[in-house]
Amino acid sequence: MRSDNEPGIQVEELSRLLAEHHIHVDQVGSGSHAPKVERRIRFIKEKLRTITQMLPYRLNDTLLRWATTAANRLVNMQVSTTSMANISPRDKFMGQQTDYKRDIYLPFGTFVQTTKATSDNINTSRTDSCIMLTAKEDNKTGTFYFLKINSNKIITRNHAKAMPIPDELIVHLNRLADNDHSSVACLDTSEDDSQEETEEETSIPVYELT
Repeated sequence: MRSDNEPGIQVEELSRLLAEHHIHVDQVGSGSHAPKVERRIRFIKEKLRTITQMLPYRLNDTLLRWATTAANRLVNMQVSTTSMANISPRDKFMGQQTDYKRDIYLPFGTFVQTTKATSDNINTSRTDSCIMLTAKEDNKTGTFYFLKINSNKIITRNHAKAMPIPDELIVHLNRLADNDHSSVACLDTSEDDSQEETEEETSIPVYELT
């Protein structure tokens, strides 16, 4: 792996993970260029732009971070035209073939209903209104990250059903994006995202699975 002196590569957890997979890290000198790295960053930005343009709403800081993660995962699932083996970078790294139902499932930003972790006999909804984020890496059963709309918290679930997104939710998400300093009515990938997540209650209607 060649890096343009990125500090994140030097963190202990990532260094240990790379060592376990016998991956050597080649860091170029300060001020030098790493063409492969720069090209990969450009691919991720292009994929991120595609994701955001397909959504009917703008992204706030939290969703933008997860959209970037989703874009990076999708790029890593593509087989490089310069690769000698017909296998994607992700498949090489994870040691298993990508499975659509387990590793992708639904497009980023899809409005879904997920089954609640616990339920009772009380006459209340058994599902949560959420936004699909991305799959949890290195899982065998198909676990996914979702943004729970009523609490603005990240949750994990194994099952979800895509639903038509209500107009009220589009208005709500656009309002959250407008409230963030780095909202992206038009994607600007040159800005650094440093905003913290906030919790906010909303009156978005709940739609129960049938």
